[in-house]
Amino acid sequence: MLPKYFRPHVEGYNKRWLAKTLGIRSNGFMGIDLLNDQFGIELKCKMIGNGKRILTDPNQLHLYPIDNPGREFYWALMYYKLSKPVNAIEQSEDLEDIILKREVWCLP
Repeated sequence: MLPKYFRPHVEGYNKRWLAKTLGIRSNGFMGIDLLNDQFGIELKCKMIGNGKRILTDPNQLHLYPIDNPGREFYWALMYYKLSKPVNAIEQSEDLEDIILKREVWCLP
């Protein structure tokens, strides 16, 4: 799979996994990734072995209290490991079978 197609594909899998794990609904494609009545979580992902730095968008942090008054905000920084290289993944494969490990750090 080409990396430009892989990234949004794996982000969707990781977002669904985190939502299910935490018992929080996904917020669709726009805005904060996970949201309930008490808080919101913005997920950022990075494959293990591709460095540790994860880029965030300060506008998301700035607009969050305006769009979601009274709800706490958290960043979820996820590092994941695959069983094979991205370029060896077929478009039809279920990424859940290829993701070996996930580590998530939630920060206020």
